[in-house]
Amino acid sequence: MMSEYFKNVVSQEIAKGQVSFHLDNYKKTNILPSILLTAGKGVGKTHFAKEIARNLTPLEADRKPMHIINCSTIKNVKNFFNDIVLKYVINQECTLFFDECHNLPKDVQETLLTILEPNEDHLNEWIWEDATIIFDFRLVSFIFATTDVQKLKDPLIDRCRRVSLENYSPEELEQIIFMKCPDIGFEDGVLDSIKNVFRGNARNAVTIANDINAYCTAKSDNYFSKKDWDTIQFQVGYFPLGLLAEEVKALETLYDKTKPCTLTNLASKLQQSREAVQKNIEMFLQYHDLMEIAVGGRKITPKGRVYVDDLSKWKAERKNYLISQAKCLEGEIEAIDEVIRRTEQRPPFLINQ
Repeated sequence: MMSEYFKNVVSQEIAKGQVSFHLDNYKKTNILPSILLTAGKGVGKTHFAKEIARNLTPLEADRKPMHIINCSTIKNVKNFFNDIVLKYVINQECTLFFDECHNLPKDVQETLLTILEPNEDHLNEWIWEDATIIFDFRLVSFIFATTDVQKLKDPLIDRCRRVSLENYSPEELEQIIFMKCPDIGFEDGVLDSIKNVFRGNARNAVTIANDINAYCTAKSDNYFSKKDWDTIQFQVGYFPLGLLAEEVKALETLYDKTKPCTLTNLASKLQQSREAVQKNIEMFLQYHDLMEIAVGGRKITPKGRVYVDDLSKWKAERKNYLISQAKCLEGEIEAIDEVIRRTEQRPPFLINQ
């Protein structure tokens, strides 16, 4: 049954097995325990949650709708009840998906402790503005997702079945490319080049697949070659290992340093805040062992130096490609100008002939 439940999810076999067990029981009880999905950014928490919700069959309605809630928009308990509970829960069947639930205010987390308290009746009541609201778990299912589980209250975590999604290997991300590009034929070896820019998450693979589909649609050809990939990677700017421009700049900044660089100094060179450098730049560089935090500050690793040295070749190839494209465009413009010039030189009575 596991493959039936998650036919649109690549890999994640442990997570699939955990949730499939609960979905099997749901078919007989219509009760799904509250699920907490934990993983890093871009691993596919929302997609996995949608696949869970797709398998929840309602008792009465034609389908059990899923409502995706951005938890940063919930400011307090009043906001939670007025905008979510009263709108989606009362006398309705639904699945509530709380995305980035670590952003839930503490008072809302406290409220959810009561709402989600397990019991033999599989329902809880909450009095709100003189009205008794019933949370019947046969009608309402709860799914949470977060990248920062440590920001959640421990009792709230304990009320959920925690399911951790794993990072994807390059081979698994390649499967996502195939899944998202079912009509595309790939030249032998081109996917090896594409795998070099994966950032290790499903979202990035889907983005690249969308670029490939759009490119092939634009050229009216479903064959994708190494030359086609060069066009995309050089135009879009997919750096080796999938690094972003600011991550490359950080590496190049450290490359020129003869001693460790302080976080404040690195942030000033990148013209970003210290927090942004720590959260959005350093983590991926450390993941690939391209930089390290040593005594005295940040420093580039030997692997990072090799990356910067090799990057000059990639930049040269990209520059040559962009120059060739500019020349082609220049040639097209000159050809158009020549047609216009000849048209303008023809006698008026011949222009429309």
